[in-house]
Parts: sequence; structure tokens; C-alpha cells
Amino acid sequence: MVLPQIQGNHAVGTSYWKSSLPRRVFGSATLKGKQKPAFVLEEVAFQIFYPCEDKQAVKEAPFGIGWIDSPLAKWADGYSSFLGYSRWLLYPLILLTSIMVKVPAFSGPPLKPPPSEGKRWPLVFFSHGLAGTRTTY
Repeated sequence: MVLPQIQGNHAVGTSYWKSSLPRRVFGSATLKGKQKPAFVLEEVAFQIFYPCEDKQAVKEAPFGIGWIDSPLAKWADGYSSFLGYSRWLLYPLILLTSIMVKVPAFSGPPLKPPPSEGKRWPLVFFSHGLAGTRTTY
């Protein structure tokens, strides 16, 4: 199952980037039942979506990226902690979702050149919020 196809004038490519940062703790909140800080920044990761060449030109690029990435156990741990449910209750749901649901974009194709010389594509930043991730917003 793929999420609904993207409607528009261009095929969509995607690429994942991350960068490690010096560990930084924000505030004094701790995880419930643990004495670990709740808000810790150790890396910045983001998913870029961009116009790419048409579907015939990106045949080599895989289509459909996973909506939920590996390792799945980390997802189950994170969502069970956030929602207050058992990890074992959520793991089967996360496993099925990771197998069945794909984001309708090509993985890693080249950026499509802008339509006019000297022009650039517009850039949009989107933040998923506290309980989201780069693909599960």
C-alpha cells in the first residue's frame, strides 16, 4: 500500500540527511519512571523532498520509501513511552505499517533543473512536532 499519489507537475524525489551535534539537554524535565532527561539533542536529521526528473528518467531510483524506518524496536519503545501503552501491544502495528505503507516518492534521484536559467526552486521547511518524525507527520 502506498500513500495517495502526489498530484502535480513533477515527480518527487527524496533524500535523508543527518548531522551529529554535541549533546545538549533542554530544561529539567525527566522521563516518567526514569531519571533521564526528557529533551536531549544529539543530532539533527531531516528528509528533503524535491522535484526530480520524470518517472521515465528515474527508473533506477527505487519508488516508495518506508513510512516507518528501522529499527522498529526503537519506534515501538518511543511510541509506547509517549502514549503510555505496552511496547508489545504497539510492535505488531508498527511492523505491519512499516511493511505496508510507503511514501510515494523516488529515493535519491537527481534534482530536476529549474524551468528557467538562473531561477531556483522554492524551498519549504516543515516541522513535524513533538511526536512526529521525518516521515510520520
